[in-house]
Amino acid sequence: MRIRLHLLFLALFAASAVWSIVIRDIQFQGATLFSEDQLASSIQSQPGNEFHFATANEDAARLLNRYLQERHFTIKIFGPEARTNSDNTVSVIFTIDEASAMALETLRFDGNQYISDQQLRDALPTSLLLRDMPSYLETLLDVYTSSGFLFAQVALDSLWLADNALGVELKIYEGRECRFSRYRFLGNTATREQTLLKISRLTQERTYTPAILDQAAATIARKSYIQSCTITPLDANTLQIEVKEGKMSSISALLGLSSAHSSTITGYVNLEFMNLYGTDRSLAFHWQQLKKDRSSVELAYHEAGPLRYPVSGDISLYREEVDSTYIKSNANLQLYYYTAAHDWGLSASWEQYSPGTRDDALAIERATYRTIGAFWRYNNTDHSYNPTRGQSTEVHYYTRISNLQGKSTPRQGAEASVILYHPINSRTVVSTGIHGKVLENKALSAFDYFYLGGNKNLRGFVEDAFFGYRLGWINAELRYLLSRNSRGFVFVDYAVVQNQNYSYYDLVGTGVGLRLQTRLGLLGIDYGIGYHDGTIRNPLDGILHVGIKTNL
Repeated sequence: MRIRLHLLFLALFAASAVWSIVIRDIQFQGATLFSEDQLASSIQSQPGNEFHFATANEDAARLLNRYLQERHFTIKIFGPEARTNSDNTVSVIFTIDEASAMALETLRFDGNQYISDQQLRDALPTSLLLRDMPSYLETLLDVYTSSGFLFAQVALDSLWLADNALGVELKIYEGRECRFSRYRFLGNTATREQTLLKISRLTQERTYTPAILDQAAATIARKSYIQSCTITPLDANTLQIEVKEGKMSSISALLGLSSAHSSTITGYVNLEFMNLYGTDRSLAFHWQQLKKDRSSVELAYHEAGPLRYPVSGDISLYREEVDSTYIKSNANLQLYYYTAAHDWGLSASWEQYSPGTRDDALAIERATYRTIGAFWRYNNTDHSYNPTRGQSTEVHYYTRISNLQGKSTPRQGAEASVILYHPINSRTVVSTGIHGKVLENKALSAFDYFYLGGNKNLRGFVEDAFFGYRLGWINAELRYLLSRNSRGFVFVDYAVVQNQNYSYYDLVGTGVGLRLQTRLGLLGIDYGIGYHDGTIRNPLDGILHVGIKTNL
């Protein structure tokens, strides 16, 4: 009987020794981002405590969470491993791979009501890796902001690790969908609040996204009388529009000097009254002397349209006198409907050439032209004068009907322009413009042609040096921004032109330019030389333009 009791006591003692294994030490192999003390403070298992596999497994998840809290996502935790020592204690070993692509086996969402789990899951890749968790969070946030939930938040809530299989739960705070009905305006002393709202083009939107708000701010800032604009949602119903206004009137003048053609002086004067009575309406007067024997005058008016409807219009009157040869009169009208970055419209124009006072072989006969067409414009640039990103595109298709010597001749024409702005860094921008014009070659007169050459399209050549019914040109500039309104740049222009008499495919102009903000105004200097038919012009025979623009 005593022997049986002794054996039972020994069995119970051995069992108790097994059931209460003590941790001698804890090791973290492969850890370099945190010290052992930092990692040890993140777990419950400690030296001297009893060892439990369940607690150690939970500690592996706690270690992983410590890494994730510090935004270290390329982590994989192996173990735990319990290594028995000779004194009947164990060493607990956590093996950590700090450059691993640990797979997510389970992904759960909590708090989402408007967007379903399946929609959120479809926005993510099929195979998920823990190291890519930051991009997943951004992707899911984009899903919400693109749906109008501008105050949504997505965060890592919890995770679990079982048999080296990782599960993650994301906490989502959707907030309310933004439906702006209240607006707060700051900085507008001359511009009416309803005018700012109209030119922002926001009232037409049904879903408000960060991209739409940025586009609206850029649209307002492109107005010549607005220096900057910031749009900030304050809550789901309130939007703040803050602007910094500039001057509402401007006068500009530009003089050019060409050493060719007997040192011809060219120039223009432009006077503009912008944002009349804070309504975005404007009135402009323009006088220009391209050559000593050619002058022109133009009057232009912009109608902002009714406040409640996204329509606007432009009208201009133009008159040009060319020595005693002819007088050109022109009236243009554009009406268009607009959205955030697009304009769709109709155009109409009337043009007449009247004979001058001369009575010789060069005298012309009266000719009248009527044009009607449709156009589309797209503009998402971030600044009106010094864009750093975005593009400006315009396509115009029209029918031009001439009336010459009592005979009417219709011709089809098209014009297209694309200008791209690409930032290299915060101060360096590449600007590339591609332009083309074509008119149906059918009984063309001298007044039907497009003209090429000069500061508007092909620098390094005199104004209107070439003409044709089909032409195209590319303007490339490498710009260095000195300030928001100042820049220096080098340019290369390339052009082709075709008419019944010649076709040129080697027209190149190159040079340098400067736009500098001074106390007197914006100083502009451009210098270019041309290349044509295998010959580069002498730099002393180049084209120099100097001008200054001042806001009154």
